[in-house]
Amino acid sequence: MLTSAEVAAEPALLTRRVGLGDGTEVVFRPLTHADAEGLAEFLRELSPESRRFSTFDGYDLAFARELCDATARYDS
Repeated sequence: MLTSAEVAAEPALLTRRVGLGDGTEVVFRPLTHADAEGLAEFLRELSPESRRFSTFDGYDLAFARELCDATARYDS
């Protein structure tokens, strides 16, 4: 069984590339510590309408770091 710690150590284990009909490639992968700044920017830019439907506890760098750090913390 794959653990969260293994995924955090080697995110490529769960990285998948999916081609869209228009030729665009989308990459699905676990968050890493290096993603915190970009994730914080994404969260800050969410519209009020999107925020209304979200369940996030925050929309800043501190919360983005918390999400990125959680990658290795929880096995389910």
